[in-house]
Amino acid sequence: MNGPEILTDLLHSLSALSSDIESVAIVDDDGLVMASSMPSETDEEAVAAISAATLGMSERVIDELKRGELELCMVRSSGGFLILSRCGREAALVVLASAKARIGLLFMDIKRIAARLRSHLDGEAAS
Repeated sequence: MNGPEILTDLLHSLSALSSDIESVAIVDDDGLVMASSMPSETDEEAVAAISAATLGMSERVIDELKRGELELCMVRSSGGFLILSRCGREAALVVLASAKARIGLLFMDIKRIAARLRSHLDGEAAS
């Protein structure tokens, strides 16, 4: 199995954990999609660009406030959640979840999958 297939399989495994997960993607710091599992009506490029900008701003806030390293960023709206988590030096896991999602369980699953993605992405970059 090659790199992109592994990333896609990990995204599908996250999506399968909860029916509340609507879309997942891996985006790079430039806002480009590396892999995704999104419905066809979702504008992947817009999600990637917005996610990268949100992550960058969040990391800057954390840095300015000297609060350590960003672990997770969440935006909650009446329609659901946008959750971002670093999954590599230059990559982020993006999760769109429904408004009824059980956030505690979702955070646990995101943390686990992000660690597996980080191992793959950063390990691949070091090779």
